Amino acid sequence: MSHTIIVETCRSTWDFYEYQRIARIADRTVRVRIHRYLDTSQSYAVAEVLADNVTWTHLTNDAPENWLTDTRHPRTSRISPTDELGRAADRLVHRAEAILANPPGVNVSTTELVATLHALFATTYGYNGETTIEPDDIEWAQSNGYPLLIIPQTNGSITLTKAHEKQCAFITSFGREECSDCPTPLLNDRDTGGGLVP
Repeated sequence: MSHTIIVETCRSTWDFYEYQRIARIADRTVRVRIHRYLDTSQSYAVAEVLADNVTWTHLTNDAPENWLTDTRHPRTSRISPTDELGRAADRLVHRAEAILANPPGVNVSTTELVATLHALFATTYGYNGETTIEPDDIEWAQSNGYPLLIIPQTNGSITLTKAHEKQCAFITSFGREECSDCPTPLLNDRDTGGGLVP
């Protein structure tokens, strides 16, 4: 997957310089923002995707420790933000391309999935419950809400959710970050891996 640059902007002051790139990746608009401050704590590099509701949603980021030492101090004369931060921006764009080209896969086995559905059924209908899911129910579930997300947790539990659109921060961070755009924002700060089920 490749990208097309729409616009690049940069700015510099005595204390910082920054670079921004807006690019088109497949059918998505992605914005990369890199801010190089005097110190690590106020520097950042982030890629965001333009969501369907026309807000920028976190896609990925790169810790300052990975790129700050390769850049010149802001108080150096004749700084070119594009030259200093362009390589870091390229890496973020390539990471965004990979995320958008390969949405996270389901990281649970069939056995784990059946056990999860067994637990979901038992907690909903009781240990000896019974129900029938009609074709209309299946069609309604697939056409309403967001895609089903399955997030295995490191402690053995599994989160099932339809509360997030596929490019929101909760999904693109594999459940590690809170989203603010979906109707039911969730916060899960545990280390996870996750996937979408269409």
